[in-house]
Amino acid sequence: METGVGKNEIRERRLSFTAKHILIAVCIALFIVSFSCDLLTGPHKSGGVDTTSHAWTFEIDTLGDGASQLYDVAIVSTSPPLAYAVGRMYLKDSTGQLNPNIHNLAKWDGTGWTFLQVSVKLTYMASSVVTDQDPLQSVFPISENDVWFVSRAGGVTRLRYGNWDLLDIPYGEGPGAASKTWGTSSSNMYFVSNNGRIVRYDGFWHTLTSSTSLDIRDIWGSPDGSQVLAVAGSKILKIQGSTVSTISDSGVEGSLNGTWFVPDQKYYAVGGGIYWKNRLTDPVWNTYAPGVVTSYVSESIAGNDTNDVFVVGDSFEMLHYNGRSWYNYKDVVPLSYGVLGSVAMKGNLMIAVGFTGSTQQAIAIVGKRN
Repeated sequence: METGVGKNEIRERRLSFTAKHILIAVCIALFIVSFSCDLLTGPHKSGGVDTTSHAWTFEIDTLGDGASQLYDVAIVSTSPPLAYAVGRMYLKDSTGQLNPNIHNLAKWDGTGWTFLQVSVKLTYMASSVVTDQDPLQSVFPISENDVWFVSRAGGVTRLRYGNWDLLDIPYGEGPGAASKTWGTSSSNMYFVSNNGRIVRYDGFWHTLTSSTSLDIRDIWGSPDGSQVLAVAGSKILKIQGSTVSTISDSGVEGSLNGTWFVPDQKYYAVGGGIYWKNRLTDPVWNTYAPGVVTSYVSESIAGNDTNDVFVVGDSFEMLHYNGRSWYNYKDVVPLSYGVLGSVAMKGNLMIAVGFTGSTQQAIAIVGKRN
């Protein structure tokens, strides 16, 4: 009786063995190619499989009749729709001339924009003067019934349950002092400004030591307030309560204008480039080669999650990151020259604001996800 395995069976087993190894090799190669493509298109959310759509529809409005500009925007609610944009808007009077009394607030209700004149205090003067002439520089909503505004001169105005409250903030810097505000509640608000000044409000005002004299351009924090970052020049500041420290800026070149992050998942800083890292303790900020994602200066960043982020900047550039790739909507804006200086996102709604140099008007772009 013949024992063992026949020659034909041995040959079949060898072919089967070889085919398995070829299949494994092909799978490994495909994985490597896929992983490399992800690296080229940028950082992705943990798991790298969940993406959001690049399909957005935009409505563009030019606001004001000349020498007008919007500096900041915040989406308060999507249902009902409510957003505020702040800046300086001049409107023509009945004679066709520009009214010298500026409108410093634009309100969006889902159908269009209306303009308001909000009083602020000029706290840098010897006596606190209330004026309608000071442009609002920053807006941040705690809730639909608690929205904070900061004027360029440093005055703080709070819209609370339909009433306007004017607060005295200890900036003492003069015109152009204020920059941005952010907070988690009415008893945990931060205000940043020129010359490295940071002020915290918890019912009382506290001036923090920032160890920098650079102008602070933006501030953002986690929902629970455990992590707060601010950007000044090429520096990244970390704020914990009343303590301010600097974290590594290795890899960052040029000045930064904005920051946004999801704690312990993705941290962004934008300016002369789009910089990112996965952990705050990572020693180096990653970036993209010039022209790969953007060729312009980025002014502002906002997002819903790590796979749903907008960046806006010079020459009306608008970029969306969906978790795997960036998409550029720059050609959406049919204007020749201008800047988008601020962007806000909430759910399937985004709003970007700035100005157009060609007509000297403020610009507001409302984007809705298809």
